[in-house]
Amino acid sequence: MNLSNSITEWIRFSDMDYDVARRMAKEFYPVPLEVICYHCQQSAEKILKAYALEKEEPLIKTHNLDVLLNQCLNSVSHSKWRCKYHIMPLQTRQHSLARKLQDFSLF
Repeated sequence: MNLSNSITEWIRFSDMDYDVARRMAKEFYPVPLEVICYHCQQSAEKILKAYALEKEEPLIKTHNLDVLLNQCLNSVSHSKWRCKYHIMPLQTRQHSLARKLQDFSLF
């Protein structure tokens, strides 16, 4: 699998977890917060891994969002994407981590 396909697959997996969490929040009563939080964490983890791969960073085998976010932020400081523009490359693929996090703030 080439790098572009791998990035696309991580984004697809992130989208699946995100969609499951949103659907559960809207359709289940009582709302299963623990399961929704799990899928939110999984979605964030996978989109951060996709971003790291896009920046040609090594894939870290961890579930720790702090570690993954720091890796992504470090890659931003060495690239043309700075400050508020650090997620722009993924937006070109019609995916925005900021939008996902904003949607989850409804919980």
